[in-house]
Amino acid sequence: FSLVVETDANTTTYTDSGLTNGTTYYYVVTSVYDDGAIESAYSNVASATPMSTVTLSVGSGEAMSGDVVIIAVGMSNVEPVAGVQFDLVDTPDYLTLVSAVGVGRVPTDWSVSVSDVDGQGLLLGFSFSGTTIAPGEGATFELTFSTAATEPSNVSVCIENETVSDADGGAFMTETG
Repeated sequence: FSLVVETDANTTTYTDSGLTNGTTYYYVVTSVYDDGAIESAYSNVASATPMSTVTLSVGSGEAMSGDVVIIAVGMSNVEPVAGVQFDLVDTPDYLTLVSAVGVGRVPTDWSVSVSDVDGQGLLLGFSFSGTTIAPGEGATFELTFSTAATEPSNVSVCIENETVSDADGGAFMTETG
């Protein structure tokens, strides 16, 4: 181990910055007492592997009951993305996810599939040949929903339970809108 930082006795947390994403770091803590004359043994070893954050955003659309509405999902990522999976929840439950296609930044060989069970849509996207979505931001998927409403309504569509992975199968941190 190499020294990262020395803190005072009142410090209970520390954030190590400037690390490399995808690299595992190992940490131990010691105590120094008697004016620096004695150092304790190492604590238990803790490890952490920092990863980039991928941001997914949901666009908007308008439709009449019985029509279809297409809603775009955008993605912002600083590292290549090899797989995407997320749930779509609409409130109130007036939309049914019918289909989705990769657009813009999604390689043409990607398989994008959807299902809608009990009012919750699921999107799964990846490549059988290992191609990835290059770093960048912008439109990624276009989702087609059928609509059914008994009265004029505003419907909120949210992404939940998202998993976005790198080429090694590691999950990125995610943020959604």
